[in-house]
Amino acid sequence: MGRVASSCAGLHGGSAPVECLHAGRLAVARGWSARAHSHPFVELIVIFAGRLRVTISGEEMAASQGDVLCYRPFAPHRELAECAADFAFLAASCQETGCGDLPLVVRDSSGRARVLARWLCDEQSSPSAGRKQCMDSFLLAILAEVRDLACTRPSDPAVRARAYLKDRLAEPHSLSELARRAAMSRFQFLRCYKRAVGRTPMEDLRQLRLDLASDLLLTTDLPLREIARRAGFCDEYYFSRVFRRYMRMPPGAFRRAQ
Repeated sequence: MGRVASSCAGLHGGSAPVECLHAGRLAVARGWSARAHSHPFVELIVIFAGRLRVTISGEEMAASQGDVLCYRPFAPHRELAECAADFAFLAASCQETGCGDLPLVVRDSSGRARVLARWLCDEQSSPSAGRKQCMDSFLLAILAEVRDLACTRPSDPAVRARAYLKDRLAEPHSLSELARRAAMSRFQFLRCYKRAVGRTPMEDLRQLRLDLASDLLLTTDLPLREIARRAGFCDEYYFSRVFRRYMRMPPGAFRRAQ
């Protein structure tokens, strides 16, 4: 991550409209809870796994893997883990209306917010001189992604299908299965998905799996067979073959190069 931080240094000149005050990550067991509290800053909760029962300003809601929660300054809130959960908590200081338009919750259907949040949490402990600038840049990217997701129509069949795939990458999928879920013919669904995403469902599924595998290679020490399993490839040999074809290098070399 130090190399990433160095490349981010200097992106902000003067006073930034958004500043990352802190980034942390928690893995909690079922039954964990945080008492009601509030902050003078914006807080983002990015859920990597599990499910939280959240009460904010008297309103109760469930948030699960792939959700991003946005707490406004001084809004009282508390969380309860309904099962084992893993999430990031990000504190942001925003000038004027820098974070004023954030929704309470959005679905991270692309997975980009989760990847950025992992990088941001890693950067918190980086010794790089550019650590602070890089953290601010990651936070700005997360906020931009949250705003973009808030503008996406959740009723779009392609958006729903992509979120379904993203949360189930380890499972097998077919065009027929996805079309049935969308209550459309194969041809209608194919055309709808390609128009919305820019790729066919199966092309996009492959890319989503490669994105997850790349993320795991960069952020974990998991062996290739486990990464292949989590990303939905039948075995590590097929995974290595596909990764080399589309990423132009084998997984091991990709991991060592970062």
